Amino acid sequence: MPDTFPSPTRFHFPMPNFLKQLPIVAMFLSAPLLAWEDVEKELPALNPDIRHIWSGGNWQHRGKEGFFRLIVAGGGYEHYKAKLYVQWIDHGSDMEGPKLLKTVGIAEINDSPVYAFELPECKGDWKCDAIRVEAIHTYESSRHVFEIEFTGIGQYRLKHNVL
Repeated sequence: MPDTFPSPTRFHFPMPNFLKQLPIVAMFLSAPLLAWEDVEKELPALNPDIRHIWSGGNWQHRGKEGFFRLIVAGGGYEHYKAKLYVQWIDHGSDMEGPKLLKTVGIAEINDSPVYAFELPECKGDWKCDAIRVEAIHTYESSRHVFEIEFTGIGQYRLKHNVL
């Protein structure tokens, strides 16, 4: 861009600095809009076996922080069975969107999927570094409670109780 702009009287005046920076500001302001377009394009590809997605909680690790996303995927008609996954997602910033860091299947549940899960709820204080999720055993009709404590990125501790 030239540093001057023509005037009707043929004199040239220096271009104000804010006008030089306007294209850069416009680019950063449009970034969040582009992120929404990406989500809308990806929704049709979302696996239909994903039954619940829940986001919440808070984690901090080595100067980064984010939230958890719990995914319940399953299928079946007469004996519905589900698997449980946890994702650690970095919040991102004003200039950078959220970033998926790790996805972990809850092996103790997923190795023999026999449960139908309710939506989870946070445990603990505002940090919500653990969740509680109720489930029904699809063959026995018994109610179960799983408590998952998040101990690090990609790490958890599971407690299981029958109600």
